[in-house]
Amino acid sequence: MQAAKDTFLKTLASRLAVVNPARTVTLDGASRPAVMAVENETALPANTVLETFLLNWEGASHAMPGGPLMYVDCKLLRQRGHGRHVGHGPRAYRDRHGQRTAANQRALLDGKMRLHAEPTFGAGDKRLLDAASDGGPERSKRGTDENGNDSKRSIAANGNDAAVLLPGGDVMERAGMQEYFSEVRAYFAPVNRLAETGTVFDPSLSFDLTNPSSPWVNLGLVRNFKRVNKSTMGTVRYGAVGVTQTQFLKTIDARVSLDFCDWGKLQMTLAASSQHMNVLESAGTQSRASGGVAKAGQPVLAASTASLILVDPSVLGNYQVGELIVVDMDYTVGIVDLGTGITGSVVVAGAALDADAIRRVSYNVGCVAAITPTGLQLDAPLLGGAPASGARVQKVVAFVDRDGDSFLQEWSALFALEEASGGRVYFYYPRLQAASPAAETVTELAVGITTTLLHAEFEALASTDANDGQNVVCYRSYVPAQGAPAY
Repeated sequence: MQAAKDTFLKTLASRLAVVNPARTVTLDGASRPAVMAVENETALPANTVLETFLLNWEGASHAMPGGPLMYVDCKLLRQRGHGRHVGHGPRAYRDRHGQRTAANQRALLDGKMRLHAEPTFGAGDKRLLDAASDGGPERSKRGTDENGNDSKRSIAANGNDAAVLLPGGDVMERAGMQEYFSEVRAYFAPVNRLAETGTVFDPSLSFDLTNPSSPWVNLGLVRNFKRVNKSTMGTVRYGAVGVTQTQFLKTIDARVSLDFCDWGKLQMTLAASSQHMNVLESAGTQSRASGGVAKAGQPVLAASTASLILVDPSVLGNYQVGELIVVDMDYTVGIVDLGTGITGSVVVAGAALDADAIRRVSYNVGCVAAITPTGLQLDAPLLGGAPASGARVQKVVAFVDRDGDSFLQEWSALFALEEASGGRVYFYYPRLQAASPAAETVTELAVGITTTLLHAEFEALASTDANDGQNVVCYRSYVPAQGAPAY
């Protein structure tokens, strides 16, 4: 693996020379880009490492048990200003005053590294960088001998050492076309159920994986992501022997299954083919399986927004930071679709509902981040938008879903395959409808320690593409790495 580390150091130095040619360090009388690996260098005068990036390699681990792909952590240290040298040798660099530590190598010049311990990944594999070399069959590495003296050792450039995988572009020729993904992230947005139209994802626009634009909601990482296409083709045959003349699409059937790593209101909603309910703070007068008779809600004042809920100052003492609240209308006879902005359920004929029925299924739920003199500041805007006139606010103490309910959840979905190397891939489903009852996936993390994930399965429903009027169920988008060839 030493060759892989040397390769990364050489590549990083080359990049630094391009983006900041003035940042150099003089070592042994020669000027070079100000990047050094701590383990490669002997003790140096303090002034040689000011404004120099120092790489400190840490632990390595297998990405998958028994597999050839490995993760190697690399901390990036940097001395700024006039720090004082303390001690001798490489460890002293980490102890000097004023150094900053990057979170890890992932943040380094947009680089994402995976080191391979499989010797078959040798020279000629264009997906990987081979051992660093300055042109000859061998290269030198600074170090110390057994007596602590400065020495150099040679490393074969084409030995059975590891290779390093970096983002594509000029560095690795066609490597940007080889896709390596670290994580799958899920984003969901409301569907207009009356018009049967979903929230549009446009791949021509930038999409922030951390803070997606409204109305997309970041639901975090998902595991065991699987797309199943059961569409079938028909054929038109001709002649006595039935020679195929052409094909046509006979049926379209696409499904998605996954496990949500996080538990939350929307995650539970999507992982159950039923109505999802808010358990309102109870008045304690009558117990019910989906929440007893609730405490009365407080009226929401005019000028409230999706992020600031204005109420009478006299009731603010009833709320605390960190509590969940729901903000929506009272139910009245004649309302069919329940929920402001997003339909949480529909009224079953003959059902006897109380005034809190809409708030029990509403998606206008938020967490109180601060209490102002006039209202409740939320940590994020309400999914259904600003409260309607006449809305009330109530506390939410839990969430519940029920097997046997007749309401099927329907949402737009976007799955992003976060690139470790190469481009980014998106799978966009304009309309996904829950297709399985509530279930969980239990995974053992260690002996006696397990994690429970929310299992979800979906059926993809038809949507019309505005560009050509075609009926489709899914879009697969590929955003190439910068500098990657088209073919």
